[in-house]
Amino acid sequence: MKAVVSSQHIRRSAAEVTRRNNAAFLTGPSDLLILMSALAHDDIGMADWVIVLMRNGANVPQKMLDVCQTMAPEADVCILDLQDAGLLAALLDRIGRHFRRVVISHLLGAGENAVLAALTWDELILSENGIATHVLPENRAKQLGPNGYPPSFPDSAILPLSTWPGMGPPSYLDAPQPPRMIPVDAEFYQTLHVRFQAAFRLTELAMRIEAAPSCAIVAGTSLHRTGIVSVSDETAAYQTCLDALAQHPAEPLVIWKPHPRLMIDNIAESSRLLVERRAIPIELLLPFSHQDCTMYSTASSSLLLASLWHGVAPWVIPLEMNTRRHPHVEKVRQLVSGSRLSE
Repeated sequence: MKAVVSSQHIRRSAAEVTRRNNAAFLTGPSDLLILMSALAHDDIGMADWVIVLMRNGANVPQKMLDVCQTMAPEADVCILDLQDAGLLAALLDRIGRHFRRVVISHLLGAGENAVLAALTWDELILSENGIATHVLPENRAKQLGPNGYPPSFPDSAILPLSTWPGMGPPSYLDAPQPPRMIPVDAEFYQTLHVRFQAAFRLTELAMRIEAAPSCAIVAGTSLHRTGIVSVSDETAAYQTCLDALAQHPAEPLVIWKPHPRLMIDNIAESSRLLVERRAIPIELLLPFSHQDCTMYSTASSSLLLASLWHGVAPWVIPLEMNTRRHPHVEKVRQLVSGSRLSE
């Protein structure tokens, strides 16, 4: 395992993190899967990269760190707690401050701004991290400059959700010289998807999902943390959905993937209803060739990805919310509901 910078301690010596020409500041394996799939389009490997997993005080599950290192064994993988400014300086002392390429999953946000302010680069690449990259929450939109652009404007961007009908790139990238778009290599994405499943030991479950005559995958959220809905209402919405699916004869297999911050413990597992409580990216549960698979969620960006790349039908779980300060949440619901109406 490579060097890890955390709020508690540094687990390895500085010598174990080497200086590389490229740096990626990501949130976890899902970001890495997208990044590697896009870099394949430009025939770029991971041999000259340092991958920094960013966290805001929360611990990174050891499994996620191990998977990122397994999927990019030639890269250095580190953890950075953005809540401690001193740790960023310590990390940059190790890995350097200038890179040929810098990849980051958000351009706006206190932690991301601190990272970008401390670095220089030849090419800055924005790599999408869900719908919030496209439709900014209110607190991030306030950080746009007077011209409507982010303080650090990207040279290139990886924006798979921009291919959703009517979506397009984010409006804050609509400049006279917009960033170069790097498409995701769909074939390589599928190859990597299988490898990531194996790294998380999901192969057996993935085979069971593929073999089921029909299946439903329910992706949990933790929207109550933003204050737009109560925890009781959010819990009740998922409970109602799961109860209905478990009793529906047309769904022989139901997979419930709760969010780590919204666990519903009274869901009884059965031969038809499986609960996947491990800290894994929900995307890794999605099949590619299933003829009758539906994904349910109140507002997860994975609903869009499920439809775009996996051919899985998305479905919004009804839930009343006040999304004024979080328009990205409402955008997911609008896009999915619109796609259902157009069928």
